[in-house]
Amino acid sequence: MIANNQDPPTTTIESLLQTTVTPQYNLARDKVFSINEIAYHALEKFPWVGRLVWFSDSDRRKDKKTREAQWKLLIVAFRQREQLVARYEKTRRLTATASAGSGLHHCRLRRLQGQLNDLEQLDEQGQHISFPYPPLQELELNGHIEAPKMFDSVFRFLSALTRLTIRPYTDIVINMKTLLTACPLLEVLLLSHTTLSPDGDSWLSDQLECRPALRLLQLDLLWTYLHQSRLQERLSFTPRLCDLKLQRLCKYAARGSGIGVRYFSLDQNSSGIPWDNSGLLVLKVWKEWNVDIWSFLNTINYHTNVVTSLELGNWEPVTLPWESGLAKFLASSPQLLHLRAPQFAIPLGNLSVDRSVLPVTREQATRTPPVIWACRGLLTLRIGFHGGGQGDIFQENCTRVMFGYIARVCPLLRDLQIDSWESPRLSRPIYLRLKSGFCLLSKLKHLESLRIGPLLHTATFLRDDLDWMVPAGHTKERKENRYPVEDVWELELRSEMLEEEE
Repeated sequence: MIANNQDPPTTTIESLLQTTVTPQYNLARDKVFSINEIAYHALEKFPWVGRLVWFSDSDRRKDKKTREAQWKLLIVAFRQREQLVARYEKTRRLTATASAGSGLHHCRLRRLQGQLNDLEQLDEQGQHISFPYPPLQELELNGHIEAPKMFDSVFRFLSALTRLTIRPYTDIVINMKTLLTACPLLEVLLLSHTTLSPDGDSWLSDQLECRPALRLLQLDLLWTYLHQSRLQERLSFTPRLCDLKLQRLCKYAARGSGIGVRYFSLDQNSSGIPWDNSGLLVLKVWKEWNVDIWSFLNTINYHTNVVTSLELGNWEPVTLPWESGLAKFLASSPQLLHLRAPQFAIPLGNLSVDRSVLPVTREQATRTPPVIWACRGLLTLRIGFHGGGQGDIFQENCTRVMFGYIARVCPLLRDLQIDSWESPRLSRPIYLRLKSGFCLLSKLKHLESLRIGPLLHTATFLRDDLDWMVPAGHTKERKENRYPVEDVWELELRSEMLEEEE
C-alpha cells in the first residue's frame, strides 16, 4: 500500500484492523466479503472496483470510539485508492514523455516502464481491463454514518459518482449543496432518514446557478425531513428527472434542524413543480397519515401531459368524491401509461357518461357529466371503485358499465386490478357471473394479468361465466351460448332510454 503523507505512518489499514472490530461490507464484482475474516484482502481490491456497498456497524451499544474507527477505515481506503491512481497517472505521463524523446536516459525510461507494469499487475483483476483504476461510480452507505466526516473526508473522492444511496440507522443531516457540488455527474440519489438543507440555504450555491442543469434522473426520499419550498425550487434544475419517489416523509422536524413543517404536500396554491414539459415524468407518492393527499391530487393536474406513470399508496382505502383530482387527471392525461392506485376508489358513477344505468344522487345529477378518460394507451390499471352511498351497486347492470367502459377506453391494457370499497373498512363483493358483463373484458387482447376482488365467499361459477378467458370459449358454439344474455342487455338499455325520453 502507498503511504499517506497527510496522516501519520501508523494510520494504515493494517493498523486499524488490529485495533477495532470492523463492519461488514460488499465490494463489487458480485463478491461479498466479511471484513472480520478477510478484510485486508477485500480492501486490497478496492482500487479496481466501480461499485462499493458499505455496511457499517449499527449496534448502538458499541462505544463512540469503536464506531468512529470503523468509519475511519473507509476514509483511509479512499485515500489510499486516490494515491494509487495518482501514482499510476504520474508514472504513465512520465513514460509517455520519455517515449516521445524528452532526452531522459534509456535506463530511467526502462525503470519507469517497469513501474508502470508493476502497477498494472498488482491484482489479477487489473490485468484484463484497459485501465486498472476505474472511477467509483456507485456508492451505497448503510448503518452508522458520520455525516460531517462523510462530506469532509469522503465526498472529495466522488467526482465521478453517478449513483448514491445513503441509509443511516439514525437520522443524519445532509447538506445538499455540498453533496451536489461534490457529485456533479450524479444521476440516481436515494436518501433515507435524513434532514436536507437544515440551515435554510438553497440546495445549490450561487456559483452553480449559472452552471448546466443537474443530471439527476431519479430521486427517492424516504423518512426525510425537508422544506417543501426547497424541493419545488430545486427541481427546476433537474430537467432530466424521470422518477420521483416521496415515501413516508416525516411529520416532525429533526431536533435542532429548524424545520417545522407539519406535513408534506405539493401545494396547489404554489407555482407548482416546474417540470420540463418536453420530458415525461414517473411520479410515485405514498400517502401516509401526515400527507395532504387531497392537495396533491389536485396538484398533479398541472402535469397532465408530462406524467407517464402514477403510483399512489395508503395504509387504508380512500373513497374519493365525485369530482376528485384523480378523476380529472385520468380525463386529461393522454401520456399516462401506468396507474397503480388500488387503495383509492373513485365513484362508479364516473364511468356512466350518459347516466342512463348507474344511480346518481340529486347533487350529482346537477353537475357536469363525467368526461371519458384520455389515457387510451394505458398499459397498467390498478384502481378501486365505490358506490357513492347508493347501496350494493356492484351487481349485474352496474358492473356491465364498469367492465364495458374499461374494455372500450383502455384497449391496450396488460395488467388490470379492480377493487371495490364503500368505506375504509367496508368492501363490496363484485358480481362476476355472465350477466355482470365480465366477459366484456375479452376485448382486451393484450391482457396478461387480471385481479378482481373482493368476491363473496359463497361465489360459484359456471362454464359460461369464465370460458371467455381461454381459446375454447371463443368457438362459434360457445359464443352463441352467450348471445341470449347479450340480447337481454340491449333490450334493457333501450327500455331505459325510452323511460328517460318520456
